Amino acid sequence: LDKSRLTIVAYASSVTTGGTLKIQGSPDGTNYADLATFADGNTTGATSQDITADGTYVFTLPSTLAIKYIRANLSARTDGTYTVYLYGGAI
Repeated sequence: LDKSRLTIVAYASSVTTGGTLKIQGSPDGTNYADLATFADGNTTGATSQDITADGTYVFTLPSTLAIKYIRANLSARTDGTYTVYLYGGAI
């Protein structure tokens, strides 16, 4: 896969108040830290992204990350269904 960019796509449905999505990385699968993601079209990274409505949300990670594990951590969720995919390369 093209590793020039990692793309995270989050699909949200039945959301009224939403939640907070954090993409986290770890070198060992135990100790995770928040990673700065870039929302589609945004040049400033943020360590958390609010999802407050139904829709498709696209974020990217730089390819220079030296981590082995990546996870999506959805916190402060009050309702809705969320599905998160990670793609190697731009979509």
